[in-house]
Amino acid sequence: MKSSPAFSLVEVVLALGVAAVAFTAIMGLFPLGLDMSRETHEETQAALIAQSILGDMRDDYQAGGTSQTNRRILVTNTINLANAMTNFAVGTNPPINVLYLGFTNHTINATANPGESAAGALVLRPAMSAQTTSTNLASAPIWFQNGSNGLAAVARVIATSTFRLVDTIPQISSLDIMVETPGNIPATNRTQYGFRGGFR
Repeated sequence: MKSSPAFSLVEVVLALGVAAVAFTAIMGLFPLGLDMSRETHEETQAALIAQSILGDMRDDYQAGGTSQTNRRILVTNTINLANAMTNFAVGTNPPINVLYLGFTNHTINATANPGESAAGALVLRPAMSAQTTSTNLASAPIWFQNGSNGLAAVARVIATSTFRLVDTIPQISSLDIMVETPGNIPATNRTQYGFRGGFR
């Protein structure tokens, strides 16, 4: 009578060892994938923030001055846009003006925003702001330097007057936008995403 063929104990142990090594390698890829997903999300959010800021700066809407010297920029999350925007001086003396913005996560409420088609979506909206004429980090607001609870991202917007071709053509200005994430930790530990644009 012949015994039925079977795996020996050595073969089973070797197979389990190979499976354990493969499984460990695969498990090691999950944190890497999560980190890449988080970084991609932060890069996308930073680009959207910069695009929104540059769009506001290029907009012709102004109050309290001409479109060459005052631009309206969204600085807080409120339904009444007149109260949510502030003047940001550009093309004036001094030639450099700096705006700091702090962004929080905001869920779009369909009841409060009936015109919003993306009800329930999670978006970043401005929650705090400050202006200065110095690019020195020491002159930045404390919440920008040290981080603040609840801030998902912060941005530093530097408008610099460049040149004017003739008096009848508006001043051309450059805009440097540095978006940093996450906004709830000190500036020295944040990831920075830089963008540059121009407007007149």
